[in-house]
Amino acid sequence: MKYTKDCTRINYECSAIISVQIKYDECLSDKKIPIFRCRILRRNHTYRISREERLPLEGRFPKYIETPTFTLPDDLPKRTLARFKVGEVLKLQCAGEIKSTALQSGEENFRWCKSVTSLSESENNEIISVQDDPVSSVISESKDGCNLIKRSEIFLHISNADVNLSVTCELGYASYNKNCGSGRHNGTLNIPTTADIEPKWKLSPILIYDEDNILDSREITLEGWGKTFTLLATASVRATNETKVERMQWCVKRENDTTWTRVKLQEDAIEAMENSSETITIFSKMTYHVTVLDRNIEFLVELSSSSTCNIGDYFTNISLLIKEKDNSENIRNTLCQQGTPVTLVDKDIGTINEKVWWICSVVVISLLVTMFSSIILLLILTHRRGQVALCGFIIKKERSEVISKKEVTLQSDSRLKHHQTKGTSK
Repeated sequence: MKYTKDCTRINYECSAIISVQIKYDECLSDKKIPIFRCRILRRNHTYRISREERLPLEGRFPKYIETPTFTLPDDLPKRTLARFKVGEVLKLQCAGEIKSTALQSGEENFRWCKSVTSLSESENNEIISVQDDPVSSVISESKDGCNLIKRSEIFLHISNADVNLSVTCELGYASYNKNCGSGRHNGTLNIPTTADIEPKWKLSPILIYDEDNILDSREITLEGWGKTFTLLATASVRATNETKVERMQWCVKRENDTTWTRVKLQEDAIEAMENSSETITIFSKMTYHVTVLDRNIEFLVELSSSSTCNIGDYFTNISLLIKEKDNSENIRNTLCQQGTPVTLVDKDIGTINEKVWWICSVVVISLLVTMFSSIILLLILTHRRGQVALCGFIIKKERSEVISKKEVTLQSDSRLKHHQTKGTSK
């Protein structure tokens, strides 16, 4: 207790400052915090009393925080720690203590950071920018009741820049401080990846679209004599001073072709390049049309300095299956009448129509049976009648003058008898 004046002298008023320190074994809720007041006694009698005060109590400062961990989906087999491929998504978790009062005020939130190796082989620490907001939840309360155990989960996809990746989570950082490591953290999680510090070109899948929609390569439906669409290809690489910009080349291979050939276009392909501080991206698109004469066609786009197809180190390709509408049969019949060879294609599966083959086979067999039946009938009639008239033509059977051996013998016997009869009569 301290006095502001000398209280021993008579007729002088003085003030006293009393400080009390109370220690509890556990943190108390607001309802359990006791009410305090100060009372001054004179000769065992209350001289003055202060108003009631509910003093704020400060609990133990939170210290505990876990090292980040990652979990694999249940449907994936458990595996030893191997290198994760670029594009894979990891689920990361971290837990730590926060003040009980910080839960409602939102003062303490997790911050995730990562360390990667740059192209200059130096280590860079940066705050992780995730697509989805971290999921936070309170999982338990500390034993003394002063703090809560809070957990944070994020989904992180591995990118080409994640070389020698290590991840940390931290709490208790100042919101204005953007430097990783300024808050409470405990260790780092090292994640081996397939990302390579040496820059390599990467080509995205080819996109096909027309004026209205994105098209399915397995079902390009013709309209009339054909269809026109656009193909778009994208290539990107981490930029360095030694990065060499390649040319994108389009090649095509139709059904029954064995080699790739450069695409002949009615309109020139359009190319554009974006060169940011970290990435070079090349876009290339071309307009192409297919006709009723096409069935299967395959496109290849590659980065190459040569005009010969299929020798580039970086490439991607796509196959197209051409299908027709209901009026395609009439169009093909018109082409057949004009002498253009056409192969009938099934509208559902793109193979030769079995029904058409069956009908053609029945017609051919029927014609052959009718033809042979007619020939046999003509031969029978000709044999019986000697001749048959058909469509102004006369089919006549020629009879040969052949005398059998029996007839010659009969004639000789009759002549001999006739000669003997004449001799007797004489």
